[in-house]
Amino acid sequence: MVDFPVSLDSLKPASLTRSLVFLMHLLLLQPGEPNSEVKVLGPEYTVLALVGEEVEFPCHLWPQLDAQHMEIRWFRNHTSDVVHLYQEQQELPGRQMEAFRNRTKFVKDYIAYGSVILQLHSIVPSDEGTYGCRFLSNNFSGEALWKLEVADRVALPLRVPPRRLGVFLDCEAGQLSFFNVSDGSHIFTFHDTFSGALCAYFRPRAHDGGERPDPLTICPLRVRGTRVPEENDSDTWLQPYEPTDPAPDWW
Repeated sequence: MVDFPVSLDSLKPASLTRSLVFLMHLLLLQPGEPNSEVKVLGPEYTVLALVGEEVEFPCHLWPQLDAQHMEIRWFRNHTSDVVHLYQEQQELPGRQMEAFRNRTKFVKDYIAYGSVILQLHSIVPSDEGTYGCRFLSNNFSGEALWKLEVADRVALPLRVPPRRLGVFLDCEAGQLSFFNVSDGSHIFTFHDTFSGALCAYFRPRAHDGGERPDPLTICPLRVRGTRVPEENDSDTWLQPYEPTDPAPDWW
């Protein structure tokens, strides 16, 4: 090894500057410290809820950060319209909008990892709209927005529980009909004005309100004619599918 003469005095200013810069860089990279790259993530898609049921609004920070000492606010349309507020490590129900009091539950099991959930109970049609959650601290602020759609629940007294369900859509007439493929009986018809893509959402339940143990399958059918059901149709009517036809292929 070859020794080189070095003046310590000449190295002090540069070494000190480099050390400070390196130390600041390390501090910025420490886990759990907010920076400009932190994002608030909420539901990725429109949330669909049924009247009378419960819905969950998950919200979390990415990358993970400890949010125990942050303010976490769920709001509707504007941050001033408070749905639920967590501040200074406690919930503040007195700050809620009247419409949401006694209907929310704050789930914070994983708040140390920046992940929380708000449960909204007893959904009503007026709950439909835009929602958001905001995380706020001394050096970080971010929010996420999403939409909630509320669907009315329609009780259907079915004579025969369907194992195969048929769907018939007439966009021009504004009618969406459902029927039992097994016996050709009419189940229900929705009347509305349709525009854009339609997405089907099914949540069948047993008579006691519990989940059905048997599967429900939706399959394509050959259309025979263009007739759509009317309100005064009886429980059985001529469907675009004849029960005597061969069983269609499954999707």
